[in-house]
Amino acid sequence: MKEHMPRREDDSLDILEFKRKIRALKEEERAHKKTAHFMKTSFSPELNEENLTGEDMAIWEKLQAKTLSLPEFEAYRARVRKEGNTDRQIFVAFIANKMVDVLYGDETRTLDL
Repeated sequence: MKEHMPRREDDSLDILEFKRKIRALKEEERAHKKTAHFMKTSFSPELNEENLTGEDMAIWEKLQAKTLSLPEFEAYRARVRKEGNTDRQIFVAFIANKMVDVLYGDETRTLDL
C-alpha cells in the first residue's frame, strides 16, 4: 500500500527526529501526568511512536506551522481510520486536540463548564 504524504515545503524534520520528539512528549506526559494523549488508559493503549509514518510527520509539521486545514485533517483522519493502525489513530486524536488549541487558542480555556 502506497503511503499518502502531503507535500512538504522543506525537509526540516526527518522521521527519526519526529519519532524522538513524540517520544519526548510522551515521556513529559508520563512525568507530569497532566494529559493522557499518549499514555495507556482504560480505553486506549499506550502510543508506540515507532508505528508513526511520514504522513503523520507531515501532518505534525503542518500543525506546528499552523497551515493544517480542517478538510486536510479530515481526509488524513479518514485514511488512518480506514488503515486501522491503533498507534496512528491515537496520534490522530492528539492532533485533533491540538488543532482545537491552534484554531481557538485561549477561547477554549475561558469556557465555564
